[in-house]
Amino acid sequence: MNGPMPAKSTGLGPFSRFLLSALVGCLATLLIGCGLWFVDDIILDVTDHQQIPRPADSAVSYAVNSVGIVEQKSGLFKRHLNYQVYVGCEAGMGYGHGFVFDNGDDPPVISAVGWEPGGVRVRLYSGHELFFPIEQQNQYCWR
Repeated sequence: MNGPMPAKSTGLGPFSRFLLSALVGCLATLLIGCGLWFVDDIILDVTDHQQIPRPADSAVSYAVNSVGIVEQKSGLFKRHLNYQVYVGCEAGMGYGHGFVFDNGDDPPVISAVGWEPGGVRVRLYSGHELFFPIEQQNQYCWR
């Protein structure tokens, strides 16, 4: 009992505590950033730019009633994701088929829509033409 006493442990020094707190701060920032990015990427904000309903005197028998341009933005930071040419049966353009057509910051503009027996033909002012074939009665409209 009267022998030499072992050296007392001093614990973490000030520099070690600084490194530990910096590491915890970086980890917390990384987790919060990843969480915000994940939420921003999952939630979508949809804006309707143009909508053209099917004319009442149309002779086609399929259920596509609406063609339009839809913009998708991220839900949290409102980043522009894409523009879509929408073809579907709902007037609110909520359910149907969207074709991604993104030419930068300006939305595409529909110049003409033709409801043909084989499908819907969409012409854009940029000169592009899209054809959505209808192979079944409710191809773009069933849930």
